[in-house]
Amino acid sequence: MGKTILVLGGGIGGLVAASRLRKGLSPEHRMAAVNLEELLSELMECGLEVSACGMALNDCAIDKSAMLPGIECGSMKALASWVKNSD
Repeated sequence: MGKTILVLGGGIGGLVAASRLRKGLSPEHRMAAVNLEELLSELMECGLEVSACGMALNDCAIDKSAMLPGIECGSMKALASWVKNSD
């Protein structure tokens, strides 16, 4: 049974990566690319709160100013609160 490979951040770089990866996969596997910036913007327009993992931001040396407006820098404490308050 084939697998579905999802490439997040589908902008130009993601589409190139998905195309190259597709060429190396056997036909039973499926590729999908998502423009993460567009998806997150649409979700925030619907009222969804979006936070980025603070540890990942630090480890990948991503400057918080590079994030989309409205995305907060999250923490383990915030994650624990989301899990506690989830359905």
